[in-house]
Amino acid sequence: MKNKLQKAIALCIVIITSVTFYTHAKKTVNQSEINAFFSGITYYDCEETLEKIMDIIEKKEKGMYLRFGDGDVLLATGRRDINQKFSEKVSAELQEAFALEDKNILKTLPLNCDGYGACSSEMCRGMKIPFRTCKYILNKAKKVWKNMGDIYTPWLLSYYATYYPEICIQFFEFLKDHNCFMFVGNQKAPTDIIHLLLGKQCRIISTPTKHSYDHIDRIEQECLDTIPNDGNYRIIVTAMGCAGRALQKRLWKKLDNVFLFDFGSLIDALCGWNTRPWIRRSRFDGKQFLNKMRKN
Repeated sequence: MKNKLQKAIALCIVIITSVTFYTHAKKTVNQSEINAFFSGITYYDCEETLEKIMDIIEKKEKGMYLRFGDGDVLLATGRRDINQKFSEKVSAELQEAFALEDKNILKTLPLNCDGYGACSSEMCRGMKIPFRTCKYILNKAKKVWKNMGDIYTPWLLSYYATYYPEICIQFFEFLKDHNCFMFVGNQKAPTDIIHLLLGKQCRIISTPTKHSYDHIDRIEQECLDTIPNDGNYRIIVTAMGCAGRALQKRLWKKLDNVFLFDFGSLIDALCGWNTRPWIRRSRFDGKQFLNKMRKN
């Protein structure tokens, strides 16, 4: 009973914390305030992010799409995420990930809102969020992301799969053609879906459905044991929540000739798991998308 109560209290804290990210939605904000707040950063929306990723991969340069969201910000600044319990160790690793710098490290934050972001006008709620929420996330992130300048959108796959599925399918084909070597993600994701998206050559490293960081040493070692040290260029895809950014950070420091790509919550939508607001609000049809891929 005590453990159940502790879990219930912890969940309430997460819900209350999450609500603070998504309040003040109806408060009127003028465009000049939005422009002034974002004036110190450069935000690369979906098209620019896609082009940058493909350019790095085509040149076979080491790179990483480091897909930070509100959960990463929470964990890095001392709170838990709904799918990853807090610890000083995971917080420290995410702080290290935020601190990474390289011209080919593409770090993201969810900053699409009405009045900001080229793709925002098409996005459903859940992809785009209120400006006040963006402001809160960005201010919290600045505590751990010191040299903030270029920020990329985290909605790359979700946006294209929802609104321009042909582009998303072409990108998956691009990944297959450039040695998409490994998928590291949810153990419940069907193998046939992973192979349809990323190719039958793609190795699979299974991770827990929640709290993957608790097993990160095992996951990291399994990845390193699976990747040959032969100098070939490879794409490694992760889909394991906030722990995935910690894993990417570790692999970045130990591997060359790789592009580390975070898949994000689209994998949930394609598996039929209604885990994110954008999946519900966009009415995304995962079966229809997969059928289009099969016909491609």
